[in-house]
Amino acid sequence: MGSWIWCICIGSVGMFFVVLNYIALIRSKREGRFISGFPLIGGILLFLAFFLSPVRWLSVVCLLDYGIWTLPLVLIREAIRNKRRSRQGSSEKEEPRT
Repeated sequence: MGSWIWCICIGSVGMFFVVLNYIALIRSKREGRFISGFPLIGGILLFLAFFLSPVRWLSVVCLLDYGIWTLPLVLIREAIRNKRRSRQGSSEKEEPRT
């Protein structure tokens, strides 16, 4: 019974942050300006909550937080962009010598 109490307490806080992230996402899209949420906090708390419960496979609920699956995608995309920019910058600096 004690593990379910921890699951409910931590899970409630995690869901609160997940909801805040979605509210920030919706407001960002609606207002056309960036509004930061709390990336990964809700997902990590949900994972921890269900990992401490007797039914551990429910830890996949952490994927409800869009920060869990979008943050790695954004980091990879930015790394690729930076690599392309550095290649373009280095090719522009190298001029053929005559």
